[in-house]
Amino acid sequence: MTTVGFLAFPRMEELDFVGPYEVFGMAEEVCPGSFRPRVLGADLSPLRAYHGLRILPETSLEEAPKLDLLVVPGGDGRKEASRDPVILDFLRRTARSGALVASVCTGAFVLAAAGLLEGKEATTHHHFYDELLGTFPGIRLVKRRWVRDGNVATAGGVTCGVDLSLALVAELADRETALRCAEALQYPWEG
Repeated sequence: MTTVGFLAFPRMEELDFVGPYEVFGMAEEVCPGSFRPRVLGADLSPLRAYHGLRILPETSLEEAPKLDLLVVPGGDGRKEASRDPVILDFLRRTARSGALVASVCTGAFVLAAAGLLEGKEATTHHHFYDELLGTFPGIRLVKRRWVRDGNVATAGGVTCGVDLSLALVAELADRETALRCAEALQYPWEG
């Protein structure tokens, strides 16, 4: 069983979070025992995402289980998340543990603030290329839907997170599970 953590923070972009969550949840449905999605927050307080969706973390970062994969969304809340020492320390510890750390859209800024993208290939939403490079010049920007460099993966805009998640399902489980998941979601993905 692969444990997948989904970092939740106030004013995150809903689809950055919910798209990958749905992919891994569906992967567990089509292949029982493959994935265990977990919603993580700095604490257990309910939070409101950018468009108003309320999220209730099931565990705090302090009490999070050992993760195989951590997914970090973007959105306007990434600015505060990028300055939160609890979040940044958790990202560093998770990466050091050998887990794969992934971001969607401007979640790349949070990974970069934790030092996880220095010298690595990475991407983000195309509207934020200049800001990402201007703020973190040590990143090797790649203009693709998603990119993986070592134990870090980044995806562009919101639906790119679904593409990356399906690719990770194929890698962490198998291609057949990813294809069955995409078919169940009616998402055009061929791997």
